[in-house]
Amino acid sequence: MEPLVYTPPGSSGRRFVFRVDLTCYNQSGKVVRPHMSSELLHKQIFELIGKSQQILLLTDERIDGDTTGSSLAMFHFLKGLGKDVHLFSPKAWPIEYHFLPGYDGVQFDPAVFDQPFDLAMIFDCADGQYIQAYRPKFAATPLVVFDHHATNPQYGTINQIIVDASSTGEVVWRCFKANGAAISKDMATCLMTAICTDTTLFTNPATNQVCMEAAAELGLAGAKVQDVVKAIYMNKSVETLKAWGLVLERLQELPGGIVVSFLLQKDKEATGVTDVDTSAISNFLGGMVGGADIIAIFSEKDDGSVKASLRALNGDVAAIAQRYGGGGHVKAAGFGIPNARLDQGPYGWRVLKTDGSYLPIAELLS
Repeated sequence: MEPLVYTPPGSSGRRFVFRVDLTCYNQSGKVVRPHMSSELLHKQIFELIGKSQQILLLTDERIDGDTTGSSLAMFHFLKGLGKDVHLFSPKAWPIEYHFLPGYDGVQFDPAVFDQPFDLAMIFDCADGQYIQAYRPKFAATPLVVFDHHATNPQYGTINQIIVDASSTGEVVWRCFKANGAAISKDMATCLMTAICTDTTLFTNPATNQVCMEAAAELGLAGAKVQDVVKAIYMNKSVETLKAWGLVLERLQELPGGIVVSFLLQKDKEATGVTDVDTSAISNFLGGMVGGADIIAIFSEKDDGSVKASLRALNGDVAAIAQRYGGGGHVKAAGFGIPNARLDQGPYGWRVLKTDGSYLPIAELLS
């Protein structure tokens, strides 16, 4: 980089030479591009789309309405442009997301990575960890990251991360809007689902003026909030509600305005459910429990880990999650502890690791 030369007035010709290092690094120490405005990135993304024919779309491995809705909205848009589009998801989608238009076109077989692509995009994947196993197969392909998590380490070629957005769906909507793209009814339904999911129907702290504007425009494009509500929030099975009941029975308050509860592996066996979306429970409790600063739901997973789903009414749960390798937003975050289970010890609940060590829940959240 050329040095900056400055000659102050009245300095008798003395010059001062400055060299400024504008190299930018992400949280992993990787060199990344200097900050660009979101508007410029929106334009750059559409330039890449225009130059590409074979395009790969990727969801997060944590399947929710935001990653599914935002990726499917882009799927429909690209199909409308005549692109050869493949949407890959590393995990099966819960039945509540099967109503989304385009679900039948989602691919779950990793063999999709065996073909060449001109462009790849990933949606709502805050850490980029799972994709690293597949990245060597399309290492030469530019990767666009659409996200709104402040903890995202910027692992893409282009990182469109807007942390003040309510959802990744809102980020994608802003991209369409910045480029004057027409939004079809199917695109609108998918984006409405993404926004409704991450704002808990416009009730949690993520709700902002922009997402309300987006929802209004998506409604005019044909999306129906009532259809999203019915599909996502009003179709719980009796087995799922029984599992929720066990979590509600274990609710307890800890010092510091913390409310916690727990879902055990045996609860799923007793109620007959294969899995329970604990983030839905923490969202529900975040809107129902009075006087709490933090809501935390801990659950035992099939892979032998313990997952924590955190919500903050006051405070920063992303900082807590990052201590244990997780991430998310200030108001909504999560983390996992491998090789562990939940245990109700003599002094309260704790995460018990297979090596015999343990982490008291109160200390984990302090």
